[in-house]
Amino acid sequence: MRDESAIIESLHYLLKKLQHADKLKLVKLLFFADKYHLLKYARQISGDSYHALPAGPIPSGALDILNFVSEYGISAHTIQQAKELFKVEDDDRSLINPELEMEYNSLSKTDIEALDFVIDRFKDKDGPFLIDYSHDFPEWYRHETEIRNGIVKCKDINTFELLSNEDRKGQKFLVDLRDEKINTIKEILAGYY
Repeated sequence: MRDESAIIESLHYLLKKLQHADKLKLVKLLFFADKYHLLKYARQISGDSYHALPAGPIPSGALDILNFVSEYGISAHTIQQAKELFKVEDDDRSLINPELEMEYNSLSKTDIEALDFVIDRFKDKDGPFLIDYSHDFPEWYRHETEIRNGIVKCKDINTFELLSNEDRKGQKFLVDLRDEKINTIKEILAGYY
């Protein structure tokens, strides 16, 4: 279930640490942070809905928040809070360090761990790199043909699809994560525990 407070706090935390980022980079970092947290702790940070788009997996609610719109049911309160927190530059894509401080009451220690992981790993990467990298995971490439051929504009990604730890090149996203743990997480999410 989507947690608008956790989404906005995560976006604020990422932007505060990065100082400057475009919307694409922020939603990609949130995707990788959600993936990290789901793989390690059986829970997304954001609880957001994911869609496979030409730019790869995108958290729909987070993108709405950064665009200050409510296409996917984001509350008017959250949109107003985003307008107050985030400063958009003239290009209408880039955001700079938020001027307002915020407490991260909705984020747990493990949420911060996941956000710090993606900041450390991807802080020097740009949007095109993050798109290409996200295209290497099955939650996107399962839908690649339909998207690239224009058959569909987007496809829903379910939570189980996000539990892929290996890209199409055989590289692990979380090197120290064992397959047995992923299987246990799948069983937990399916309600077998």
